[in-house]
Amino acid sequence: MRRLFPTTLPIHLRIMALAVTAMLITILAMTYLVWRGPPPRPAPVTANQIAELVAGERSEIKGAYDIEIETATSEPEAPARMMRAPDSERAISWAMNVKPETVRVYVRDLGPAGKFPPREPPGPKPGTQPDQGQHEPPPSPPQDGDKPPMGDRPEPDGPPPHDIFSSDIFSPDLMPPERFLADGPAGFLFGRIIKGQFVITVDLGDGSWLVLRTLKEPGLSSWTLVTALVLGLVFLLVMAVSWALSGQITWPLRELARQVRQSPAHRPDTYDESGAPEIRAVARALNEARKEREDLMNQRTDMLAAIAHDLQTPLARLAYRIDALPDASRTKANDDLAEMRLMIASVLDFLRSGAREAEMQKLDLSALLETVVEGYQDTGSPVQLADADRAIILGDPLTLRRMFANIIDNAIRYGGNADIALRKAGNVYEITIQDDGPGVAPDFLPRIFLPFSRENEARTMAAGTMGLGMAVARDIALQHGGSIDVRNRESGGLEVVVRLPAA
Repeated sequence: MRRLFPTTLPIHLRIMALAVTAMLITILAMTYLVWRGPPPRPAPVTANQIAELVAGERSEIKGAYDIEIETATSEPEAPARMMRAPDSERAISWAMNVKPETVRVYVRDLGPAGKFPPREPPGPKPGTQPDQGQHEPPPSPPQDGDKPPMGDRPEPDGPPPHDIFSSDIFSPDLMPPERFLADGPAGFLFGRIIKGQFVITVDLGDGSWLVLRTLKEPGLSSWTLVTALVLGLVFLLVMAVSWALSGQITWPLRELARQVRQSPAHRPDTYDESGAPEIRAVARALNEARKEREDLMNQRTDMLAAIAHDLQTPLARLAYRIDALPDASRTKANDDLAEMRLMIASVLDFLRSGAREAEMQKLDLSALLETVVEGYQDTGSPVQLADADRAIILGDPLTLRRMFANIIDNAIRYGGNADIALRKAGNVYEITIQDDGPGVAPDFLPRIFLPFSRENEARTMAAGTMGLGMAVARDIALQHGGSIDVRNRESGGLEVVVRLPAA
């Protein structure tokens, strides 16, 4: 199966990427609908609202299109892609108290059906006789001399213009005149409510025309901007929640990794096998691997110890037979035999130091160094310790003494002296051990901590060592969560720096 994510990508980033990807797909789909789909239509307007807008009784119609009002010196042309709405013309003429023939209303949207039912001329239908019981048509609208000025529009006492009921679908018996004034479904059917964009022209009778025109909404309408803002906020919220949740999901893994990387001084005896099934499986596998490693080390140490014990008998027989050799041969044979015994003892000591569990406790590092230095000074060795303050660390006193003893022995053996200083650098204590010897070859420095690594094999054998002292010192420093470095001094001699974390 093809990988969707790089193998090095953290798990919490993968989880977050999945959540953000899903959210992005959703937002892209919603954005497409927002930009390509029809936006919410502005609210329709009524004939009364238009009349009040013209009369100056209101400055705007909330929720509807912005309406521009201007005066033209000639009759405006019919707008393109618009159609006349006769019902709306009659309703507006009645609301404004003007003659119906002076009003022109052009609209884009005539409602859900697209068009009103076609109207038929008044009177009987062709091929039929007039009904004697037919209602008389309503009287004509008031004449010019009788109509009040525009803006002063009292509620009508009589019925609206008779043309509004010219269709036999809308009979005065079925739709009383007072329903004409309602802003409801009936008002929409009779043209009192104008939906969508429109252009209204009114002949003022003096050669000028009053023009009311809806303004087209900008490309980025307020609805579009608000929708985009909400989508952006939702995206940021999802990213924040995804980051927090993915971090919580992967926290046990990070905690387990932190425990594994800890030094033996701070590492738990067993890793916590709680939490999610995957975390428990990883912790259980680490515990099993750790136990197998410890068992393997113990078995190897026990096996080598048994071999060394068994070798004592043949070595004793060899020593007995060597005594019968001539003096020249006996001396060389005894040297070889001593080397074999030293090798066996050194290997066993090295393996036991790695297999032994450190017994960690809080201790004063400066006091421990004073004890080690006093032991050397009692034997006349040139070892000096600079004054130092208390330095509390978590460590095993036995193994730490052995580490410092190995380093000091090397300094005395190859440098002639050992000068020790202790100082604190942040959360770490640095122990510096210097000598005044020739130092070591630069190409040997990278190999100085390898087991059985010796710069001068003849000189090392003469000193009675096998090249394991610095390897053991490094292992002890690492066991305490510290480090050890070696470098040649510019003024001559070797400098060993041991760093141990403060408690």
